[in-house]
Amino acid sequence: MGKSYNLENILIRAIKAIVLVVAIGVILHTPVTVWLSSLYPESRDIIKSWKEILLFIGLISALILIFKFKKPIPEKSLINLIAIFCLLHIVMICFSYQGLFATIAGLMIDLRYVVYFSLVLFVISLDASFNQKFVKYGLIGAGIVTIFALLQVFVLPNDFLKIFGYSKETIMPYLTVDQNENYVRINSTLRGPNPLGAYVIIVITALGAWLADNHRKLKTKQSLILSLIMIGSLVALWYSYSRSALLAAMVAVTFLALNRFTFSKKHLSIFGALVLLIGSMIFLMRDTNFVSQIFLHDNKAVVDSLNSNEDHAESLVYGWNKMLANPLGAGVGSTGSASIHTEQSLVIENQYLFVAHETGWLGLVIFVLIVWIIFSKLWKLQKNWFSISVLASGIGLSLIGFFLPVWVDDTVAIIWWGMAAIAVSGGLDERITFDKKTKRTT
Repeated sequence: MGKSYNLENILIRAIKAIVLVVAIGVILHTPVTVWLSSLYPESRDIIKSWKEILLFIGLISALILIFKFKKPIPEKSLINLIAIFCLLHIVMICFSYQGLFATIAGLMIDLRYVVYFSLVLFVISLDASFNQKFVKYGLIGAGIVTIFALLQVFVLPNDFLKIFGYSKETIMPYLTVDQNENYVRINSTLRGPNPLGAYVIIVITALGAWLADNHRKLKTKQSLILSLIMIGSLVALWYSYSRSALLAAMVAVTFLALNRFTFSKKHLSIFGALVLLIGSMIFLMRDTNFVSQIFLHDNKAVVDSLNSNEDHAESLVYGWNKMLANPLGAGVGSTGSASIHTEQSLVIENQYLFVAHETGWLGLVIFVLIVWIIFSKLWKLQKNWFSISVLASGIGLSLIGFFLPVWVDDTVAIIWWGMAAIAVSGGLDERITFDKKTKRTT
């Protein structure tokens, strides 16, 4: 009896620790793993897989708690659908094997965020107070990303990340808008400018929703911390020069504002007129250097080169044709970074076509259904500031998914799906505490 009780507590504590370590670890994942990989190149794959290894341990621990200690499964119908999605990946391996390394990499990329979502749900079902601790870690992570982004923009040299091993062989220390050094795209601690822009949407909507409901309750310490994170996030969003993130941020913030505030027809008309005016100005100024570079990513000074617009279009056409031609998909590990371990490396710049290419039409349907169920649950909990912020950012990130495989990035995927698990569990109260201790339960 005593032995079982001890094992049960050990497993619960292990899952809690894994969830928190992964939550803060993914924020520093890129610079730390690039640096360690440059020191120990022979162990590069293991180093990059630290979080997936932890998630696997956490999953096994959860299964033991469920089947041996009879712990209940939270949101059972949703978890069952996620289990089917995971099982489909295993079945696809049997039909279209891509090789050992590509298959392992594909499974990690495709499933890590749904596994993390499930683990966070499970932890909260065991300890309802855990959500506050998770959000505190998330706030620390947001602070790290935004502060480093500010340093990159205003203080550090463009190639500062080279000291951590960033290079053409790993990850570029910085990018530019179509080879124009006047428009440097920062990474902060993420894998690139586009993931940074996507991550910032999560931060902006979370802070925006909390401020909308609680701005009158702000204390000085809270104001300073939240203001710094918000300013840093907006700076990071702009200097990522990610068009998909800018568009998604406008959609997410507009959705949040319409949900949180009451607007008259006059206000909505003014807003619509402003959107139309801004759009018209961008169109009329499309041949100016600023607009053509920032919004069109078209550097007319670069001759005979394939610009990013053509890259996106070519990728979308290819991905669409492959989806239509392969109802069963091409197999796990056939797309993205996992496919570098196959004979044909392939990049598909669309999250939905990415899923379809890996697991076929059925996999895409299940994936969309999972997201739809989560969104539906969040909508029912819209009165809670945290739940509506996750829904707003989820809508924005889903929009990015039409232009980029947004859930392929580990940081963006882990953070949003972890927050979604908390939101689905009921969200948070109005408090964002910095000095009060959260009551601890076992």
